[in-house]
Amino acid sequence: MKGFLIVYKNFDINSLNYNDYEIIPAHNKDIIRIIYSHSDNKLYTLGEDGIIIIYDMNDFDDIYNNNNFEKEYLVGTEFLNEINKNQIELQRKIEFDSKQTEIRCKLNLDTNRAQIEELIKEKEHLVLNLEEKIKQTYLDYNNKVSDKKIEKLKLIESLNADYQKL
Repeated sequence: MKGFLIVYKNFDINSLNYNDYEIIPAHNKDIIRIIYSHSDNKLYTLGEDGIIIIYDMNDFDDIYNNNNFEKEYLVGTEFLNEINKNQIELQRKIEFDSKQTEIRCKLNLDTNRAQIEELIKEKEHLVLNLEEKIKQTYLDYNNKVSDKKIEKLKLIESLNADYQKL
């Protein structure tokens, strides 16, 4: 339905009752923008027909019942072309900004990846050092135990020799 507004009366999102509505003819062609202003409680529609219609939402019952609106402005195709041009420019800026953001994210990812790889290498080096220290400590312990065993054996032999002399 080109150029029509569907106005719901007593709309309650919880009840999901969409039956109580009115179709209001607004424009001769498609509506390309609908803007609601909370500050002055107005609804603005812009159609491809070059018309801007302003609805005063304070008198919404009057709109609902009589299809009246507060003001109507006829704008030329230059205005619509300017809007389309601005929209295209904004879309290009959004695409450019999105690509820039994607590039920054990839650079950060590469930087983070390099940092992670460096940390992994450092961890591997620390693990090797720790394993080496554990092996050395084990060897030192075994050597000390062996030395103590040898001392005990020598002491036992010495005691045996002294006992034999007696």
